[in-house]
Amino acid sequence: MKTREEMLADWIKTSLPKEVEYSLEGIETDINVRWEAAQDHHPESKKIMHAIAALDYAYAGDGFCWKTGGDGDNGETVMYLLDIYFEAKDKAENGG
Repeated sequence: MKTREEMLADWIKTSLPKEVEYSLEGIETDINVRWEAAQDHHPESKKIMHAIAALDYAYAGDGFCWKTGGDGDNGETVMYLLDIYFEAKDKAENGG
């Protein structure tokens, strides 16, 4: 069975262009560590999360009830996950 990091690496690899080398080395993948350090979110993570929250509210009756105002909120967790993705993508695209 694959580790969490291996599953994430596989997912990132399949979502990046084939010619881009990717790596999670040097990227914090522990959401709790990110939370405790009050690490800023990637701008793209914020954009996506706020768009999803607005769409959920407008068209799905706020079914997910996304919250992004504080640590531990479901939206904060999603943004920390997106941060890992976007940091790996940025790293790969910038020659890593």
